[in-house]
Amino acid sequence: MEVRKILRQALAARRETGKGVAGQLGEIVRLRRDFGRLGPSEYYQFGLYDDRRFDFEAKRAFIGWKGERALHERMNNHGWWALSWDKLIFYSLLRAGGLPHPPIEAIYDPRGRFLDGVPTFRSRQTLADFLLGEAALPLFVKPSHGVYGRGAHTVLAADAANRTLTTEAGEVAANDFIDGLDVVHSDGQIFQQRIRPHTRIAEACGDRPSSVRMLAMVTREGIAPVHAVWKIPTGANIIDNFQHGRSGNLLGAVDIANGRISRVVGMAEDGRIAERDRHPDTGEDLNRMRLPDWDAVRALTDAAGRLLPRYRILHFDIALTEAGPTLLEVNLSGDCDLHQVASGKGLMNATFRRAVRDFEDYRERESRAKAQVLAGRSPA
Repeated sequence: MEVRKILRQALAARRETGKGVAGQLGEIVRLRRDFGRLGPSEYYQFGLYDDRRFDFEAKRAFIGWKGERALHERMNNHGWWALSWDKLIFYSLLRAGGLPHPPIEAIYDPRGRFLDGVPTFRSRQTLADFLLGEAALPLFVKPSHGVYGRGAHTVLAADAANRTLTTEAGEVAANDFIDGLDVVHSDGQIFQQRIRPHTRIAEACGDRPSSVRMLAMVTREGIAPVHAVWKIPTGANIIDNFQHGRSGNLLGAVDIANGRISRVVGMAEDGRIAERDRHPDTGEDLNRMRLPDWDAVRALTDAAGRLLPRYRILHFDIALTEAGPTLLEVNLSGDCDLHQVASGKGLMNATFRRAVRDFEDYRERESRAKAQVLAGRSPA
């Protein structure tokens, strides 16, 4: 962050709270060196200069992007990262484990990636014939390798006579739509049944998918839910990604025990994060919500976590659908700031800290066992 920008924010914080610039900068240095590795931008983003809202221990509970990256690189085995990067591999694992995910209707990949029982189309012509003919529309389209919802589309209808498709962006020639799909970097385009939201979710935010970002960690006792945030789509968005508020979507902090929404936020006109009460499209009071099927969401988190033994910190996107909770993906880092923005509190609660300690104990035991093997002794 530029020094001038830091100074401008420090002066604005002093006007707001009366806290001196030197005191702010001293805290920034201390928090930068702490476990969370917070940067200046995050210090001001979360309003940590305000001693009326946060004592120093509460400030230490926040984690910055540098601390988050270091944590995930340490706790999640690098050899398993492909499960987060490649959705077809992840779905293959879910299918083997019998866990719910959006049904896949087709794959488009010139190199011929495939899943058993799912048609793969390797050319524009064969995919166009499928979409204009036998495909059961609507279909949701996304790259197997992609992040932040980039490259996602919805094919709503087809006109075989004119060889056109209707997407979320309007009518387009089928060949032009297919030519616009990235087949070089995506490792295959996935065509899925468009999931239908649970009735309660549709009442709150319209007839479009909405998901929960569930953060769980491995402790000695097993997989423990730590935080959850509800991603709330608005406007014409076909995905629920928050994108630091730029998308216009909202976030809801979720009580991990019972699925109740405790706080909803979005981006205000001045670019700051602000609390919201009602959905801008439906008028629903979001702060009175309790997410449906919450016990099933927690059970699915536990089952999926047990499929990924080398992930010690897990970020699942779980859609709330009319058929029940459905796994969309597991994220490698999971944008920890989502939880902190939604709740206004630091991520590192007691469960989080216990999981980190348990992981460090596990690493120490593993190192001792390896040393014993190398020394020619059987591990204890």
